[in-house]
Amino acid sequence: MVVKKLPGADSVLMVYDLRDRLAATQDGVQRAKSPTEWLFTKYDELDRPILTGTIQSANTRVQMQSAVNAYTGTNLYETRTTSSTHHYYTENSFPNSSFTKTYLTVTYNDDYDIDNDGTANYTYTTDTDFPDNSAFGRIRNKPSVTKVRELDPSSSSEVWFTTANFYDKRYRIIQTKTTGIQGGSNLVTNEINFPGWFVKSKESQTVVQGTSTLTNYVLTRNVYDHQGRLLNTYHKINTGAEKNVSNLAYNELGQLLTKKLHVTSGTGLQKIDFTYNIKGWLRKINEPDLSGSEGDFFGAELLYNEGFASLNGTAMYNGNISGIKWKNGSSGFTQKGYGFIYDQLNRLTTSKYGEGTSYTTNVSRYDENLTYDKNGNIRKLYRNGQISIGVFGNIDSLGYKYTGTGNQVWAIGDIVTDTAGRGDFYDATNGYTNKEYYYDKNGNIWLDRNKKMKTLYNYLNLPSRVSDTITPANKIEYIYTSAGEKLKQRLSTGTTLLYFGNYVYTLDGSANGIAVKYILTQEGRATYSAGAYTYEYFIKDHLGNVRVSFKDSSNVAVIIQKTDYYPFGMMHKPQSLNRSDNRYLYNGKEFQNNLLSGVNLDLYDYGARFYDPQIGRWNSPDLMSEFYHELSPYNYVANDPLSFIDPDGNFRTRFGAWLYKVFHGGEIRQDKGGEWFVGKRVKYTGEGAGIAYERRFDWNGRNQGEDMELEAQKEMYLANESWKKDLDEMGVVYSVTNDIGEARANILQIPAMVIMPNVIKTASAITSTTKTGIKTVDDLIKASGKLTRLKGGAKQGIVKGNIEEIYSNLIKEASQVRGNLYRLKDGTLINLHKSTTKGVSTIDINKAGEIFKIRGN
Repeated sequence: MVVKKLPGADSVLMVYDLRDRLAATQDGVQRAKSPTEWLFTKYDELDRPILTGTIQSANTRVQMQSAVNAYTGTNLYETRTTSSTHHYYTENSFPNSSFTKTYLTVTYNDDYDIDNDGTANYTYTTDTDFPDNSAFGRIRNKPSVTKVRELDPSSSSEVWFTTANFYDKRYRIIQTKTTGIQGGSNLVTNEINFPGWFVKSKESQTVVQGTSTLTNYVLTRNVYDHQGRLLNTYHKINTGAEKNVSNLAYNELGQLLTKKLHVTSGTGLQKIDFTYNIKGWLRKINEPDLSGSEGDFFGAELLYNEGFASLNGTAMYNGNISGIKWKNGSSGFTQKGYGFIYDQLNRLTTSKYGEGTSYTTNVSRYDENLTYDKNGNIRKLYRNGQISIGVFGNIDSLGYKYTGTGNQVWAIGDIVTDTAGRGDFYDATNGYTNKEYYYDKNGNIWLDRNKKMKTLYNYLNLPSRVSDTITPANKIEYIYTSAGEKLKQRLSTGTTLLYFGNYVYTLDGSANGIAVKYILTQEGRATYSAGAYTYEYFIKDHLGNVRVSFKDSSNVAVIIQKTDYYPFGMMHKPQSLNRSDNRYLYNGKEFQNNLLSGVNLDLYDYGARFYDPQIGRWNSPDLMSEFYHELSPYNYVANDPLSFIDPDGNFRTRFGAWLYKVFHGGEIRQDKGGEWFVGKRVKYTGEGAGIAYERRFDWNGRNQGEDMELEAQKEMYLANESWKKDLDEMGVVYSVTNDIGEARANILQIPAMVIMPNVIKTASAITSTTKTGIKTVDDLIKASGKLTRLKGGAKQGIVKGNIEEIYSNLIKEASQVRGNLYRLKDGTLINLHKSTTKGVSTIDINKAGEIFKIRGN
């Protein structure tokens, strides 16, 4: 692939070297610059990416390809040198000294002698809290040291941050050492036991501002049961007391049953109970009316095929949520509910609101109704809310105008008079007769006349500066690393937030003004004030939306924030209670509520893109929109925000579905909405209806808010790199990088799969190891674990995975005896049948007269 065109963006050009490696790319924004710009990647002799950056060149794609083709032999790669001119690499490969380069990322592999002088530049730091840790010195084909550059829109200075990774003898990262950020360092040390569970982690950090130096550390400890399920998480800040921030319990199926927060002597300040239906879908979080004597702060019930007749919620039999009942607060607070209606494409069209035990009070107070075009773009949006104190009615009646037949919104008009402070859509231009939204060549909104904001993007398409169109000096700047990690949010008022690991600092603009604002924890955060830390806990719904925040006050739970949301993420006004500056709200993402010319941004930062809940659209297109071409690249979660979330704003991911398959089996499929899922069972749905798959996993977040075990498995799987072996065995083409720019470029090469293990932070909750594929009868028997002897002598076992798929793999080279009975080459007989009493498929095996009965779980 040499040219790629995605909806809403100009073409991306690609150039390859003689080893078929991606050497250079150019997007529409780079092509529009003067002089034009290209993004390049350099490799070592083993084809590993080692240097990325940009060059300025007016070459066309054909000219650039010709230039790259001129590099042959030893000029196709770089080797290490003692010269620091090019970060201790030679300059043989494209682009060489004939091009002016700006380096963005650097990667060193295999050792820690970066300057090639015979002595390691980085060494493992011992810690008495980790007496059993030992760094393995003979690492091969592992990134040892990486360097990323600061991307500051107000500075052209070359500032680099360096991270050294240290491994144990199983090549698991046990320590990372980062230097250069805010003049300080961050040291993360992990203790990983034999199965690969993260038992302990310590983050020690130093930052400097003027003559002020702050040094802190956080120690996190995890306790597991015999199956590797997380039971307890402990958190300690500096020399303070260790806090048991969470205690988890599971049912017989391994589903999370209860969660206790801030536990003392076995009792939590809050205890959250989870209930599931027969399909394993989450049904309740506590009780929706907060009945009982446990003093719960939040309760919710999800309705599916039951419907929600009180609020017109149509019964849904396909997994869609027909209604939700909830209550947040404590005794005396109102019970609330939403009933939902979808169109035939499973897009949410009606959200009807009600209150009280029968949901007949304050009906329609927070209703939301939408219509769509064929691409999933919103055409009309009607929203009720608070007009003034005690008065509710229609606050938004939006009409969307698009550019021809495209997906880019041209203007949005609101026929309802706007009032400041309501938090709803603000129509600054009064109608949509004039163009209100302007896009760059990559499809990003750079001018929004309604929010009165102008946005500058960096090469990663991340917003680096948002300025006021009326008063340009009024601005917000975002500083990132060249790998896409947000470092700072800098306001024109002089205040800056520094994001460094799990720490967030406030810099007030003075010479020595720096202080810890809060530290993120597994269940919320610990805020700092007057020399002490206070633990705050977030209680979330099934989508990860923070509904209630409470703090520990002398071992008493005190509610400090309560939030309700419209389905597409806008907050109900007035907010039930807000005595906290916590901004991690909808989907757990950080809310950007800064003020520009009297209009709040009211955007959510998902990491890869900003989302606007007032209009239900992203400000940038989905880079992966090719995988669901039926939908607009600006649509939010296929217009079903009750069942899905977007983890980082980048993709309802194919990799996530594949990752689930590794653990649970099944076949990866894509539905008409472009969603990747795993189908566990194939069934015929009638003449002309074709084949349907019973989906068992949706990575984009169906009821996944509390699926901690799966989340933990995923992150452990990425951390210990078990996926490499499995991908190789399955013949999946993939590339590995920790640079977002390179990843995005590599993703363009279908069918490449790009894995970014360091972008996903190491989990504190790691539970179980990878289940390998079953290829032989012996594999199947071994995977069944402990066998039970039945009457008659047969041995019975249970295996995780799709039993029909396992059976199909086993009989591929067998000869059929009759029906489902096959004979393997060694004489073993294998048969598949379904139990008449339990309806469970079972594989019968006769191996040299020994009988086994293996059924699926």
